[in-house]
Amino acid sequence: MDCETTLADLWDKAQSNSVQREPVVPESLIEVSLSGLRGLEYQTTTPAGERILHRFHCGNKLFYIFSAGYKGKRPADLDRIINSFQVVSPAHRYGTAGLGVMAGLRTSSTVTKDVIGRKRALTLSDL
Repeated sequence: MDCETTLADLWDKAQSNSVQREPVVPESLIEVSLSGLRGLEYQTTTPAGERILHRFHCGNKLFYIFSAGYKGKRPADLDRIINSFQVVSPAHRYGTAGLGVMAGLRTSSTVTKDVIGRKRALTLSDL
C-alpha cells in the first residue's frame, strides 16, 4: 500500500469508531504534518478512563507511528516531544525495512508523571 491509501484507511477506521474497547474520542481525529510528512492523529479512551494518543506520519515510502498514554489533561510535554522529531536519514541505509529513522528530544523514563507508556525518544546518539 502507498502512504495516501494507508492514511485514508486509518482515517476511515478511526472515523467509523469500530473498536469498542478503546473508542475514538469525538472531535480528536485531525490531519497533522511534521517535518513535511503528512499524517493524522486521534485519541482513544481505555476502559480505565486513560487516554491514548495515536499519531501516524507517512512520506517518501516510510511510515512513522507515535503513541502515548496519559491520565487527565494532555501533557504539554507530549506536543514538545512530537514536534521535536525530524527525519534524519533514509531507512534503507540502516536496514530497517522501510520504518525510517527519526530523531527527537532525549527523554528519561519520567518525562512527566502523567505519561503512562514511558519510553525514551530515539536520538542521533542512539544510532
